[in-house]
Amino acid sequence: MKPLKEYRAQAQAQMKLNYGANIYIKILKAAITAVLIMIPFGTIALGGALSVGLAAFYLQIAREGKANVKNLFKLFTGNIGNAFVLDALKGLFLVLWTMVPVVGIFIAIVKSYSYAMAQFILIDNPDMNGCKAITASRLLMKGKKWKLFLLELSYIGWYLLNILTLGILAIWINPRVEVARAAFYDSIKPQEV
Repeated sequence: MKPLKEYRAQAQAQMKLNYGANIYIKILKAAITAVLIMIPFGTIALGGALSVGLAAFYLQIAREGKANVKNLFKLFTGNIGNAFVLDALKGLFLVLWTMVPVVGIFIAIVKSYSYAMAQFILIDNPDMNGCKAITASRLLMKGKKWKLFLLELSYIGWYLLNILTLGILAIWINPRVEVARAAFYDSIKPQEV
């Protein structure tokens, strides 16, 4: 694992070249989501594929420094079912963890870091089912959750500035955080994942 500073620097450098593509893909995702909302159960059925597609977009930026908008639709041509199962199970597990008396929210937050790499694992292994991707993420994140938490916490200053700009700064902040997460995944994943 690299120092947090290196993930942040990599994300900043790679996003400089991809802000236009990022804005385009966010608008495209919002338009697709708006259409899916009008279809009964549309967001439930295809929301997972969209979120995995967005993760694929940021993973490509982290790996190659250049994004391809086609990544948003990566799983629409592959196995949508795996993305659906992944999204549904992550949501279900986190809801169930919050129901633990007294410490449920804390446990759910910790578990969300355990499941954080599941989308990237699914991207690298499109034939893996959602449940196995979550299990692989749990194993991969063992002993690394705190480091990912600190990486995300290192953007706290930017998030506070984002509040002052009424959310406008999120256009620049969120992609950097996502690319840093993708770079984190690339640095911790074993070769066979």
